Amino acid sequence: MKLRLLIPFILTAVLHAQQPPPPPPPDPGGGDKGIPGGNLDLSSIPVPEADKKTLPQLSEAEIKAKPVQISVVPIGWVSPPIIYIDKDGMPRERYRDPMEYPPVVYHIATEKGSIRLTGAHNQVAPPTAVPRRVEMTLSYEEPPNPTGDAVHDPKKGPSLKTIGNFPVPAGATHLVAVVWKDPDAKLWTNPQVKVIDVSPATVKGNEAVVINLSGRELAIHRGDVPYKIASGFMGKVALPVNAKGQVPMVVAAASGVGWQQLSRTVLGPRKDDRIFVLAWQAPETPAQPAGVALQAIAKRLPEAKAFEPSK
Repeated sequence: MKLRLLIPFILTAVLHAQQPPPPPPPDPGGGDKGIPGGNLDLSSIPVPEADKKTLPQLSEAEIKAKPVQISVVPIGWVSPPIIYIDKDGMPRERYRDPMEYPPVVYHIATEKGSIRLTGAHNQVAPPTAVPRRVEMTLSYEEPPNPTGDAVHDPKKGPSLKTIGNFPVPAGATHLVAVVWKDPDAKLWTNPQVKVIDVSPATVKGNEAVVINLSGRELAIHRGDVPYKIASGFMGKVALPVNAKGQVPMVVAAASGVGWQQLSRTVLGPRKDDRIFVLAWQAPETPAQPAGVALQAIAKRLPEAKAFEPSK
């Protein structure tokens, strides 16, 4: 009888001994110590020699000037890839001119060259710090064309095409460069640009930066009467705040049969977040009778750090 009572106890002790010890508790302060899901501090990691050659060379005046954070936002509809079946019965993508898509790489001119930025199609990309100047020049990097006659020499650097110049408002810390083309144009070879000051000191937490390139009138819920936003509008719109500190985001677009609702949600922006609403023209379908696509998001606007002198 005693042996029967001892067997479960012995088995429990053996299994307990085989269990690995629990991991140590995380350090106070959370997730920047290499803990999965946390923020990693990469500032102390040295830059490889091969990458140092691509870093911008700035003048002393540009290094001393307080940087400006810039995001490039190319907006517009791009048709999906064209897939066909070849003679072997395999699906293939039909070749298209690279400029049927919006440029991905952009450049801001500096005194000794340029700083490279990446544009996220129909999205607000993380900003890039550039030296402050009274006026800036934005260019895009022409992609290689496999069917073209001219072959670009990579040793001479990227082939840049100027989009336009724009002034930098005094005191601005964050700018958004909106890039778009005429909806009837097939290629993005001659895009237009408009720069909006979205500095946290200029845009309040309950204001949305609205960019309406949809070709339709938009309506945003604000009180008893919807606030109408004309096609082509690029600017700030004040929005209500609920009891939880959230911003209701109810947006509709005008269509031939009335109004089509595009968004019905709430955004809870943090102190360093700002709200962006992007609308662009899309094909009219039963699901999208107004032919409007929409992106509404709260985006963090970090403060720019000063440039380090070149070594």
